[in-house]
Amino acid sequence: MPKATPDLSIAPFPGVKALYHLIDERQGGRTGDVYYVTARSPDRAKGIPAYLATHGVPSGPIETGTSGAPFIARPEKVRDMESIFARTGAQRFVFFGDTANVDPEVQRDILAKHPERMVAGIIHKVTATVAPERVAGLHLVNDYAEAAAVLFKLGTITKAEALDVMKSARDEGLDITTKRMNDLLAAP
Repeated sequence: MPKATPDLSIAPFPGVKALYHLIDERQGGRTGDVYYVTARSPDRAKGIPAYLATHGVPSGPIETGTSGAPFIARPEKVRDMESIFARTGAQRFVFFGDTANVDPEVQRDILAKHPERMVAGIIHKVTATVAPERVAGLHLVNDYAEAAAVLFKLGTITKAEALDVMKSARDEGLDITTKRMNDLLAAP
């Protein structure tokens, strides 16, 4: 998600657009499977739809909160995700978040309460350090090329699809070689 007042000129992380579209439209499915959850109040989330549209990232419902304060945001985001679960039957989800706020803790809470609904929890490392206990049971990645490799290894996307995401990330500015892409896909 962009900052609370998004600068439309700042693109999402390389690979986000390709990976989110791939997941949203997987196996010929209909669009509309992407949901966004933020602790921001509705007035602080107003610019998000325009940001997504500007950068070609799939749109979707935005569950907003009341506060960015971690002690409020964590239970609030869990409730919002459970509300999405209540509306989507047995659908399973890939969760994306980052290390800047409480996303790892929220994903771990969801994993503990609803493991059957979680295909994977992917946490993008955007801080210098991350305590291992914050991401226990989740997939910590440095970029969205690594996220694509994780989803390939889990059988969620094909090797060719993962490679397409990686190439899109490279085209969008990620410094990644073909060798690194192949190494990510071959690693256990």
